[in-house]
Amino acid sequence: MDLILEQVAELNTKVDALYGMVNQMNQTIENMAQALEHIDSSIDSSIDSSTAVNNLESSESFHILNDHPVMGANRVLEHKDVLVESHYLESDNRRTDSLSPELQTQRLTAQLTAAYNRIAALEEQLLSQRIQ
Repeated sequence: MDLILEQVAELNTKVDALYGMVNQMNQTIENMAQALEHIDSSIDSSIDSSTAVNNLESSESFHILNDHPVMGANRVLEHKDVLVESHYLESDNRRTDSLSPELQTQRLTAQLTAAYNRIAALEEQLLSQRIQ
């Protein structure tokens, strides 16, 4: 039983670390969005900025959220591969109280594996874009 509790604690630590990384990425993306807004406002009036915003909002990967309650910013750039947190953690904690430790360990392991795989895929995508 102690081994399972240690594994659950270790997985919780890893998930918390990933959560921190996602929060850091959200902050970076928010800063980039603000920089883009600043650049967009300084562009020559010959460019129709509303067309650029419409293209950005309708793109497949990114869209802009207005007054997002969780992020606390007026405009935040959200990526399709990043889950937006609402009350996800609170509701998830209530559901996992009734699950066995083995099942919780399996769920956390699956979530952690999926997160690592997605991070690896994003890193590969980033490297391929840098090479080009």
